[in-house]
Order: sequence, then C-alpha cells, then structure tokens
Amino acid sequence: MTPAKEALKKQSATPLAQAIEELLEAQSWPISRGVCTLAEIRTALAGIGIRERSTRKIASTLTELGCVALGQTRMSDGSRLSCWAITNVDQWKQATDKQVREAFENPSSALPVEEREVA
Repeated sequence: MTPAKEALKKQSATPLAQAIEELLEAQSWPISRGVCTLAEIRTALAGIGIRERSTRKIASTLTELGCVALGQTRMSDGSRLSCWAITNVDQWKQATDKQVREAFENPSSALPVEEREVA
C-alpha cells in the first residue's frame, strides 16, 4: 500500500478505530501482553479519553484491525475470561489455554511482541 493510500485510510477510520490503532502503536498495557479482554481495552480507551460502552463495537473494530477472539480461557482462580489475540495473532491462535492464561496472569511469560502489520 502506498504511503498516501495508507494515510487516507487512517484519516477515514472511525474515532474508535483511530484510538485502538493508537493503543496498538503505543504497545502499552494491555496491548503489551499480547492477549487481553474487551474490558481491558475499554479501560485503556478510557485512559486516552474514548468512552466507548459497546463491547460489540470494540470487538468489531479489533476484528477489522486483524485481532482475533481466542474464546474463553479458565484462569487460576477458576474464572473464565474471553481473551483476544492483539499481537502475534497467528501464534496466539495456536497457543494452549495454559499459555494464554500464563500470559494473561503473568505478562512476563507472554510471547515476544512482534511488529504487526495492520491490514
């Protein structure tokens, strides 16, 4: 994609998509972990001034940006969380529940963060 076309695509994105792109580029919590929940994304968005209440809109935007829902994972405390692969999507899709749980509960054990190319 040419730089001009890429710039035009970014400019035409919704404010929510632009905000999530900003989070992806910053690679801060919770993105730095590689896997996170929609609630964490919503909290991170609130931290940059975006008050999106609809988890469906957040999920749809994440999907458009190449992120993947991993389904529910049982945590050490017995709770079940719906996790999303944000970075290293191909690796996270092949990860075991144990790997997802460990990355979520202990971010230092997460898969290394790779540069991601957004479609």
